[in-house]
Amino acid sequence: EFIYAVLMIIYYVAQGLIFSGGYAQAVSEQMLVGGQEIPLFTGYNIYNLPESLNWAGWVFTYFANAFFSWLDLLWLVGYVFITISFFQTYSNRYYVFFAIMSVLFPISGVFMFAVRNNRGKNYIQYIKERQYRQYQQYQEYMRQNGGFNNQGGSGSGDPYNNYENRGSTPPQDPFDGMGGGSGDGSSNGNSSSGNSSGSGSNDDPFSDL
Repeated sequence: EFIYAVLMIIYYVAQGLIFSGGYAQAVSEQMLVGGQEIPLFTGYNIYNLPESLNWAGWVFTYFANAFFSWLDLLWLVGYVFITISFFQTYSNRYYVFFAIMSVLFPISGVFMFAVRNNRGKNYIQYIKERQYRQYQQYQEYMRQNGGFNNQGGSGSGDPYNNYENRGSTPPQDPFDGMGGGSGDGSSNGNSSSGNSSGSGSNDDPFSDL
């Protein structure tokens, strides 16, 4: 804003020197409106400008059109970044909404007044704290639902039923009654006649082979 104000002062000083010295002439074109020709102002022509005021002629010619247009664009971009940074610091949760509304509509003062009592907080720190809270909620959920505990062990509801890590006995062999099983989940394959070495050959479905 300070740079913009200084440049505007320079522009108006140059404009005043040119107009007061009579070095500018209005230019207009005839335009047909309703069947009548009326003059349409298009700008100024500078003539007989002394060498000492060449800078004023350059400022008067280029500042109003191209230069201030680019300056307005840079100001808009800077304003967007400043607004985002401000609300990221003083309103971490709603900074996107506040920043967009402040850029689209002239209501940034309303939002700044709403967050006037908030303490500033670094946005990256806010994200880290939020992720830590979510991780704590995840751990609490896993503890309540029989998941893994903080020490890496398994809870009461271990979905993988990893009995080897728990040091318990293996489950009963579901095919133990069919013969060929030893009752502990292992089979005995030492039969030389092709019959099962279980409790009886009648229980073996492949005894005829």
